Amino acid sequence: MRTNCAGTMISDRHVLTAAHCFIRKDCKRVIIFSAPLDDVACVAQPNDMIPRTFNLYSRGSDPTKTKLITALAKINVTRIDCIREKSNPDGKDDQLCISELQETNMCSGDSGSGLMFKTENGTWNVVGVASGGTDCRIINMAMNMKDDVDDESINNIHLDGGIFIDVRAHNQFICQYTGLCYANEFKNRQKIKAILL
Repeated sequence: MRTNCAGTMISDRHVLTAAHCFIRKDCKRVIIFSAPLDDVACVAQPNDMIPRTFNLYSRGSDPTKTKLITALAKINVTRIDCIREKSNPDGKDDQLCISELQETNMCSGDSGSGLMFKTENGTWNVVGVASGGTDCRIINMAMNMKDDVDDESINNIHLDGGIFIDVRAHNQFICQYTGLCYANEFKNRQKIKAILL
């Protein structure tokens, strides 16, 4: 099975990614859930306080698809307030939004990426799954044209922020289908190959 998305290993058998990456794809066993789930070594607990800054690992973008991307770029991002009418029109409180900059941003192929931070004891926690953001083709086009065109609209693109599903809101679902649980979560679990948000 091939997909143009990213994911995060949350165990030696489970990958956490975005559901829209697998729409109409041939996959033997998939659980699709309408929101994001947990991440790598540890999943943030529902009541965990999370920092304002995170690390995101991005493949970047090559709109011409002429370059093979062989390494991930580390992007430092900051949590911002979500613009609800764009990111969350149905009012669910399970999203995190991050700042977007013209120089550093998620791109096509980054859907499903984990939004992570390192705790004081050195453990990486995943708190979000990449769901959407500004199309990097627009950003790349503006960056390539900004020196040639004297147009404020090109030089100052408005970026609303990247959207991530907050995995803390879905710990019970992750526990049920992966067995990655905290003491007070489900004991009855099924085995699956991937979790899609």
